[in-house]
Amino acid sequence: MREKLVFPLPSGVKEIMPLVIDTATEPTPVIQIGPIPEVPPLTEAEPLGDKKIIALDKDGTLFNDMHYFPEIGANEVAKYGVNYDYAYSYLREFAGYPLPEHLAHVLTNPKNGRMIVSDEQYEDILSDVRVQLKELPMVLFPDVVPALTGLRNLGYKLWISSNHPEEHSIKNAEDAGIAGFFKTFVGGTDLEKGESHFEIAAKRMGYELNEFKSQLVYVGDSIPDAETTTRSTFTIEDKGRIVRRRVIFIGRLGFAVPEADDFYEAGASKVVKNLTELAGIVPQIRHSFGAFP
Repeated sequence: MREKLVFPLPSGVKEIMPLVIDTATEPTPVIQIGPIPEVPPLTEAEPLGDKKIIALDKDGTLFNDMHYFPEIGANEVAKYGVNYDYAYSYLREFAGYPLPEHLAHVLTNPKNGRMIVSDEQYEDILSDVRVQLKELPMVLFPDVVPALTGLRNLGYKLWISSNHPEEHSIKNAEDAGIAGFFKTFVGGTDLEKGESHFEIAAKRMGYELNEFKSQLVYVGDSIPDAETTTRSTFTIEDKGRIVRRRVIFIGRLGFAVPEADDFYEAGASKVVKNLTELAGIVPQIRHSFGAFP
């Protein structure tokens, strides 16, 4: 099991070593999802259960781009003498966590706790990584359009939550032809996911915050997505009592988290390999799924 919010060196790596290998490595294999079941068009919305709003993370959930992060980050820090294998292994293991924090980690000498580059050089590295990521082609997973179509036909209100600026998410969605599925886009490099995103989305979609969270399911591909979602809570009346429940999170297996147990340990209620599974799962979710132990 991976440790939460603890950032050790990868297994077998004891320190940052000088660059001694060629950084021109083979591209990382992309995790393939299974066959996509057909989603028949529906003429009437079926009962939605307790949840009526679905937030979807962008990178790694809708778009197949998470493998870019460790590759580009490792290549950039290797220019400053950091071993590529070490950097890639670390950034790969913690894919989905904040990139600036982890670039700083792999640029830090574990013997003295100091960065091996100046603050200005670090900002240049971070800027270069972000520019390269922005320029890369954004490719949808093949299950995305059938899944969004099925959820929209069922009557769910969909929105995108991302660590990237909103204008980037909107452009990515427009370029991929899926922008029309979503009610709003929330994001920003200085805006933590979870409660902050929920407050913005609720206001834009015309909901009181507690009501919004009580109807929300968040779908993401990383451990931070799970942790920030399930830290957020709402209250409901149950048999004459006011009880508190966690916002529901569903994990999407992939590059960042290939093992379901890691998601469940982080608080996920369900885990899927294919987004088309959501149309059968979300209507069955009840408030009790978010009950505190």
